[in-house]
Amino acid sequence: MVFGQNMISSAQVATIAATEGDLYLTTDTNELYIGRTNGNLRKLGGITQLAQDNTTGALNFSDSDGVQQQIELISTDANNAVTAGADGGVYLPNSAVSTVYMGYFIINATGNRTITGIPFRPSQVSFTAHANVETTGINADNQVANNDRGIANAFGTMEGFARNNGGGITQLAMYIGGSGNSINDISRYSSTSRCIGVRYSNQNGDNLGLTAASLTSFNADGFTLNVTNRADNLLVLYKAYR
Repeated sequence: MVFGQNMISSAQVATIAATEGDLYLTTDTNELYIGRTNGNLRKLGGITQLAQDNTTGALNFSDSDGVQQQIELISTDANNAVTAGADGGVYLPNSAVSTVYMGYFIINATGNRTITGIPFRPSQVSFTAHANVETTGINADNQVANNDRGIANAFGTMEGFARNNGGGITQLAMYIGGSGNSINDISRYSSTSRCIGVRYSNQNGDNLGLTAASLTSFNADGFTLNVTNRADNLLVLYKAYR
């Protein structure tokens, strides 16, 4: 905060007892000073020897007192995507601009499953899956007899998500489906402790098995799931957000 403005001569600069924050203008040399905590004056302006470090991007200069100073232009915060370019300028690579990444994986066993290869640490992920779509490249019926009442003839769709919520994880999965045998009743599932959940059913909506997973951590290049149930293999599409 500036408290006052004062007119002085250049001869007084070295001897005056300055008030911290006050401005002092020399009438004979037209130079501007500010009062420091110790009662001395500091000249405003007069920056010299300005140079940039091409490795770190930092600006180095000599202040009005001849003291070497440095200004960091690039944050050292964790996960900062900005770096110093070849000429020392601030550089943001194309991969850092990406905020959404889409991919898929297949659930084929219970236990922990780590998904990698995402070009950033995601903050939230959404999931989509369909009962009896177990892998890529399918163009067929269910490969069992017509009117089968088992898992292989169940159908339905699932959506889910997981979100970093201030260090905790908020997640939910929901599913609705039926059976290719007939539909006397439907199958429903939802859970706030899972982000993936498919409830296979027969024609009466009776539970034939569950494939389900929860998200346990967001990682530097992906996320980790805990597959708690596997009644059948499941192809899962995901969309990750920075």
